Amino acid sequence: MQTGKAISVPAILKVGNGTLNQLGSYLKGEGLKQVVIFLGNGLIDMFGETVMESLKKEEITVLEYSELDTVDIDDIITLAFSMPNKTQAVISIGGGKVIDAGKYAAFLRNIPFISVPTSSSSDGFSSASASLLVHGKRTSVPAKLAYGIVVDTQIIRTAPEKFIYSGIGDMISKITALYERLSHDDELTGDSNSIINQKKYL
Repeated sequence: MQTGKAISVPAILKVGNGTLNQLGSYLKGEGLKQVVIFLGNGLIDMFGETVMESLKKEEITVLEYSELDTVDIDDIITLAFSMPNKTQAVISIGGGKVIDAGKYAAFLRNIPFISVPTSSSSDGFSSASASLLVHGKRTSVPAKLAYGIVVDTQIIRTAPEKFIYSGIGDMISKITALYERLSHDDELTGDSNSIINQKKYL
């Protein structure tokens, strides 16, 4: 007897102009009332007031609120287990560093992670892994798919142009990576149904 396969998708998926202003209502709708927030360098000045007003309006309690600029795994482990026990979710607002750090901290504590990217330079805001420094070497470590993804297109639009091109490059690289995986899998096990189906589109 075959069992069905599940596809994980975020419980909160909001993309649009001004979605950051509605962050509090999205959290309230999921019963997430006590949160920790991490922002990238310099982003408290840019988005802090908007975020805090949105959360205050919906009576969301912010237990911790700070800028974060580390992807060292030891720092993040310490950070994760110093968060209050009543933390219901971790929210990261910014680029790859702060999103990977928050994602891994939430993974360690087994609580929801809310991803709020401020640029489209990569797909890290939606992936189930985090790129961290392990013994000084950048390493991809397992994490959870974000419980929520909130993309404010007005913010993405105003990011430096180079981040847009970086995101396009990241998307294109998935095509060549898929070819590489197909070749590798074929050598190991021959064509599976999954491989056969993917080849139809390549």
